[in-house]
Amino acid sequence: SQAQVPRVVCPEELFVNIAISFGAQLNLFLGFLQDVASGRNLKQFLL
Repeated sequence: SQAQVPRVVCPEELFVNIAISFGAQLNLFLGFLQDVASGRNLKQFLL
């Protein structure tokens, strides 16, 4: 007989919220890198 593996059902909204949060954090990080690359934040670049 096969062992029954319990199924976990996660709401779609959970994954949507995670994706939105991740996207927002990624955009902030890319904006920071753009500032550093353009020389507007040289002190941060040197640290």
